[in-house]
Amino acid sequence: MPSWNDGESSDDSLLSEFYQGHDISPRPPEEVMCDTVHWVDQEWPCTLKKSLVKVWAMYEEERDSRIHGNVEYATKNYQLVLQKRDLEKRNLELHKQLGDTLEYVAEATNHELEVLKRQEAELQVASLKEEKKKLEFEMARRLKAKEDVATLMEEKKKVEVESARWRHQYMVTVGSISRAAPPVYGHGIVTFT
Repeated sequence: MPSWNDGESSDDSLLSEFYQGHDISPRPPEEVMCDTVHWVDQEWPCTLKKSLVKVWAMYEEERDSRIHGNVEYATKNYQLVLQKRDLEKRNLELHKQLGDTLEYVAEATNHELEVLKRQEAELQVASLKEEKKKLEFEMARRLKAKEDVATLMEEKKKVEVESARWRHQYMVTVGSISRAAPPVYGHGIVTFT
């Protein structure tokens, strides 16, 4: 931060220019201010004045272009709002037409669906009846197979009983014929010599 005493002489400082020829003493309170304007600074150079005039013209041009842009934007926006309202009305009309059409289609579709459901139900009933017949046939076949197995088991028992009786009778007969020769056993077969 600069200090007031930075090694410069009092003649070279900024404040020294102000002190020369200007009265810095406070005014007495009874002095009345008038409407006269006094220039505090010197008149601006011509180049600065021209630059300021040019900057002011650029500002006005930019402001005017923004105003025109805003007017164009507002006009387009208003036109879009009007088009949006027209589209909303048209959309509402189309929705009403679509609703009427959908009601008609729904009624027609419901009738067609009922017919299709009825046909599908009839097909399912027919397939279930067919499957029931197959199951009944299979049950009858299995029942007959069980009966056949039971009959075969009975026949097997009869054959075993008959076989045992014949063996016993054979043994008795063979045993009385050859008591002299003992039987030879081998591999589960009884042989007589």
